[in-house]
Amino acid sequence: MIFLCPEYREIIIVVIMKVILSSSSQSQSCSLDYRPLVLSLNNEYQTSGILFTSSKNYLSVINYNELTTEIEYYESKISRPLLVFVINEEQDLIILETLSKTIDMNYPVWLIIFTGSSKNNSMCDYCLNTSVNELSLSFRTEMIVWCCCDPNYLHEWWSIDGNNFQKSYFGNWSYETGVQGVDRNSLFAIRSAVNAPLRIAYVTNSVFFKYKNGKMSAFMGDILSELTKTLNITPLMKSESIFGIYNEDEKTWTGMVGSVWRRDVDMGVGEVTMTVERREILDFTLPLILSPCRLYFREPNSTLQWSAYFEAFSSDIWMIMISMIVLIPALITLIKIHQSKKMISHIITENYLNVWGIFCQQGLSEFPARTSLRIVYFAMLVSAFILSAAYSAALISFLAVSEDKLPFSSLDEFVCIEKAAFYASDAMRMSMNNTFPCDITYIETGRYDSLAMVLPHKSPYTGIFNHQIHKFRDRGILNKFIQKHFNKKETKINTYTAVTIRGVAPILVVFTGGITFAIILLVIEKVIFFYARYTATMRSGSVTPINVQHFQHSFSFKVKGHNNFINGTTKVNNDNDKFLFPLKNYYP
Repeated sequence: MIFLCPEYREIIIVVIMKVILSSSSQSQSCSLDYRPLVLSLNNEYQTSGILFTSSKNYLSVINYNELTTEIEYYESKISRPLLVFVINEEQDLIILETLSKTIDMNYPVWLIIFTGSSKNNSMCDYCLNTSVNELSLSFRTEMIVWCCCDPNYLHEWWSIDGNNFQKSYFGNWSYETGVQGVDRNSLFAIRSAVNAPLRIAYVTNSVFFKYKNGKMSAFMGDILSELTKTLNITPLMKSESIFGIYNEDEKTWTGMVGSVWRRDVDMGVGEVTMTVERREILDFTLPLILSPCRLYFREPNSTLQWSAYFEAFSSDIWMIMISMIVLIPALITLIKIHQSKKMISHIITENYLNVWGIFCQQGLSEFPARTSLRIVYFAMLVSAFILSAAYSAALISFLAVSEDKLPFSSLDEFVCIEKAAFYASDAMRMSMNNTFPCDITYIETGRYDSLAMVLPHKSPYTGIFNHQIHKFRDRGILNKFIQKHFNKKETKINTYTAVTIRGVAPILVVFTGGITFAIILLVIEKVIFFYARYTATMRSGSVTPINVQHFQHSFSFKVKGHNNFINGTTKVNNDNDKFLFPLKNYYP
């Protein structure tokens, strides 16, 4: 491999070419300096170095027997080199045909030099008139061929499908003018059409590719249909039942992946995930779409949110409010305790009721006269007003914006509660959106999946498919298909459902609970009040009874304006107008 600076490299190339050409018969070969041709092609392709081969063992020249090993070594170390192969006689051509079966013909840029001096030479005749792919050429092979001394044309040899030999004009070369007329476009811009049938495998139940009655549909179906038109491909479809997995026992791949791996087909279409194991045996095209992977599960049914009215404020605000309701009445009690004649329990109860009334937007029954109390009540009133307004706004927004209450929100929680979920990319979920029997929701996993088509490892068509997909992306064609199949804008119909009894259940519970609690307090208060009055009555009427039976006299007095008057146990005697008290026990 030549990696020297340009000055020394040209000298070494001249020496090497002289040595290689010296092994051939001078009467049958051109005595030309090929140094400009080698350097021109090296600069044209920007190769990483130059490899020379020969049937002889020379320094800095790779022997034919070592070429396969050297190619495998350099393939894993450097980018593409320029490999110079000089054919002096038929034996050299036979060696090249043999080597082409064992090495990757797509890795280096080839320069094949036929050194015959006339068209009558058998090698020159082969170079000019061959039409058979005997060198294992493929669609991606870049082989520049110089056929003898006359004419000084450079040709390009390659094959469409590995069988049909293709030959095209590359440029002119002469010692005086160098290389001219070279097309500066990329390889796949020049070879812009395959013009051949391709065997394509697909999975029958794929959601990304549908094939029915000779027509392709779905996301990858639209892209493949566009590719076949652009590249002039005749698709030969083959269906598979599964995508394919690796069989550990048989050490083989099954399904569509297995067909591509065995080269039974030229391409596989479907949602094949790009993994490390598959990348070792398959070629993936450029990603068609990058989609996040998520865990999808059934959207939980709407449950009664008993804590909804407490979620308008955070726990810190609720703690502050409770602290204010507890501490402020105690502060007011300390202010009032020295000037009030009431019992301290009555003062505390009254202050707590006043504070609670202020927070419920109620006024005071009696406005305090002391300035200190006025300041406390005013500050508390302002605070209660602000908190009430903030709570109302937060509660309305909280109830108006519906949020799904998920049973878990992370992978750890999912594992802990042992629920079932569906792991897939977002693109697959959107493709299957109409097939789910229920509404679903998701949590993020942090992983992204790239969807691409698959080809056999080191397929000659990988480059042209990537080139065309890149053009689709630049021209907006790929984005058009993404918008068509994944970014569907669903027409949202605003439906306003009537509020059911379930929706206002928390309010009704609070309302009925308050009424029930008030009734219970009322009953307790009535019982306590009745018991207190009864006890007071019994205490005020507990005088020792006096037996007056031994008093056998009557009291009489004149009653004016009454003839007959009977009241209780008293009697008015009409004859003598006297009160006669009965002879029985009297309780004052």
